[in-house]
Amino acid sequence: MFSANLWGTSTLARLAVSVLLLLATFCSLQGIVLAQSSATGGQITGQVLDSTGAALGGAEVTVRNLNTNYTREAVSNDGGLYVVPLLPSGPYEVTVKLNGFAPASQDILVTLGSSVNATFSLTVAETTEVIEVSGANSSDLNLEPTRTSAQQIINDLQIRELPANGRRFQDFLLLTPAVSVEPTRNGLSVSGQRGINININIDGADYNQPFFGGIRGGERSGFAPTVSQEAIQEFQVARNTYSAEFGRSTGGVVNVITKSGTNEFHGSAFYLIRDETLTAPDAFQRQGLARQQQIGGSFGGPIVKNKTFFFTALDFQKVNQPVRVFFSSLDAQNVRNTAGAQALIGVAPEESFSTTNDSQVILGRIDHQLLRNNNLSARFNFSNNKGENATTVGDLLQATTTNALSNNGIERDRTYTLVTQLTSIISSKLLNEFRFQFSREERPRKNNGTGPEVTVRNSGVNIGIYGRRAFLPVEQFDDRYQV
Repeated sequence: MFSANLWGTSTLARLAVSVLLLLATFCSLQGIVLAQSSATGGQITGQVLDSTGAALGGAEVTVRNLNTNYTREAVSNDGGLYVVPLLPSGPYEVTVKLNGFAPASQDILVTLGSSVNATFSLTVAETTEVIEVSGANSSDLNLEPTRTSAQQIINDLQIRELPANGRRFQDFLLLTPAVSVEPTRNGLSVSGQRGINININIDGADYNQPFFGGIRGGERSGFAPTVSQEAIQEFQVARNTYSAEFGRSTGGVVNVITKSGTNEFHGSAFYLIRDETLTAPDAFQRQGLARQQQIGGSFGGPIVKNKTFFFTALDFQKVNQPVRVFFSSLDAQNVRNTAGAQALIGVAPEESFSTTNDSQVILGRIDHQLLRNNNLSARFNFSNNKGENATTVGDLLQATTTNALSNNGIERDRTYTLVTQLTSIISSKLLNEFRFQFSREERPRKNNGTGPEVTVRNSGVNIGIYGRRAFLPVEQFDDRYQV
């Protein structure tokens, strides 16, 4: 895998990188994928035996996805062993046939990064019959005897049913042992390491933020979603001894996959609201969050049954929080009526203003079976977050601040992500998985005030801050190409 971040580079440099990526693409298409990629799916392995335990070679193994009817085939070797790699996550039916023996089938659930075992014991066919092994929950039958890594799967049911304030998909990672929130930037920490040491992938493509660490969206991703929760199918969190195909990071690997359409139309819709009339004041009679609205949904299904599918998801958020500038230390020190305090209030009024936290997230995905053994998928995701007067407020539930309005600013973060993937099963021993990503992140931050930043202290105690924030204005751009 090759990736590049282009910070403020010229058009010529971008063109040169694009040419190199195309050359790398052609080279990669000539190679053989020897390792099972677990970034976007899993595999089914097993053995075919007779009733005495002897291995049966030449058995035909058919694997069929129950949602899309996507079908793959394999043949057991002389030891009765078979493997069907590079399978999208989902429920499957595995059927085994061999002349002279009764056919047998099992229901198997393939999860992200799994290597599921499905072993069959065939009986001699006296009459036409099919031996079916099934259960109320197909996941109960899934065994992974070869996996040694410490990992956890967060599935679609958990994502749908568990409450998530803010609808940020990364919050579900806290369900995993050894995952916590960084105390400084609210990023995620795995096994005590910094957030910048975590490798986060969505549909196998890099989703890291190189400047602050954590996911794309930087600090704003802690206030609003960057990928709709409605679009997430499942997570895999690997804490140690994970596959070398991920590499790069010492803190852990997070693999996320998005939903795709199926042969049936499915959709969802939601509207969530938190209003000031439903929010009780705290012990100091300060009102909490004034108003938060979240609305969105998803819809997916077939374009051409058994061949082409679509999925789309929308997630919008609107937050308005009144905040009051209040220099509380003036009262605590009983100096509010002094000349210095009145001068401070004159240049930095104790006024009220509104902090906003508005976002829009749109995702679209297409999956298409080009030929019998060639699957193509493409996903585009757009996110836009804007926070007015949100630079210095910090926690949105704070009703007061000691930072004057002039010390605040406007923060924005926009991301554009395009990911395509082509999975080709050339033969039973020759596989290829090609993936390309282009993404762009824009992070302009504007200032309110124009004068220098001034911190007012009295007897060593901070009273308040006014004037232009020291690091504002600033604009950051991140262009990323990945193969």
